[in-house]
Amino acid sequence: MKLLGLALGSLPVIVAAETSADYAAMSRTLWEAFECGYFAEKFGDTEEASRLYFLGISAGRQFLLAYDAGQSTRRSRCPAGTCLSRLNS
Repeated sequence: MKLLGLALGSLPVIVAAETSADYAAMSRTLWEAFECGYFAEKFGDTEEASRLYFLGISAGRQFLLAYDAGQSTRRSRCPAGTCLSRLNS
């Protein structure tokens, strides 16, 4: 579990984003939190998995709201999976 704790320390926590790059960081937080949550769940730490999934969902919602509002663009460096549903916009 110590390895998982070290990986979690690298997750960016963004409270107030102002640039497209900040919102792209939120999309990466979504991806990374879900990955770590998966492993926490596999190791039997359901409390930590729930926390990570909630973190990922919160960051993902903020990113998608910003993306829909035009505050983040496709040129931002974000995981492709976070923007796939927005390709026609």
